[in-house]
Amino acid sequence: MFEALKKYRNHLIKADQKSQEDFDKTLLTVATSSLGVSLVFIREFVGDGPVASTAYILVGWSLLASSVGCVIFGFYLSRFALRKAIRQIDSGAIYSEKPGGRIAIVVEVLNGISGLLLLLGIAAVIYFAFDNLRVLGPSQNKEIVMANEKPVSDGQRGYVPPPPPPKPIGTERTGHQSGYIPPPPPPTPPPKK
Repeated sequence: MFEALKKYRNHLIKADQKSQEDFDKTLLTVATSSLGVSLVFIREFVGDGPVASTAYILVGWSLLASSVGCVIFGFYLSRFALRKAIRQIDSGAIYSEKPGGRIAIVVEVLNGISGLLLLLGIAAVIYFAFDNLRVLGPSQNKEIVMANEKPVSDGQRGYVPPPPPPKPIGTERTGHQSGYIPPPPPPTPPPKK
């Protein structure tokens, strides 16, 4: 086997362990985060109030979940495509066939579909969010955003820090807290021998 083919084979073995790791991790993170953000939006902003465009959130969730499913299925299939490419190198068929065979084509298609589903799912969730914010109106939006903040005595809104804890007993004189106090130095240096 040529040295270049050995290097290529070793590269494919390493790729088997890391198959599209960055793309897939990013897509999974964005898709699952979008699902989480949409759930928090419904809980915090819509709550028990009227919900507009429920079909959009259901479609958005379905698209995001399908995107995650495509990535996971792509993980599964990519291992077979890489192993097929390794067998093609071992048999010498790597130059006459597509590396990874038909399975590699399916993995490429799944990656494209998962990205498209992610974008469409995010678009559906964003439309749902904007439509519900529009239905709530600006006065209700302000009340919802400010609902968790406590009014201050002068009428302002915001977080008021608690008062500081009382000073420990025995710190009034020195300004230091009680604890280990080193002994005073000797009044005169020890005699030299």
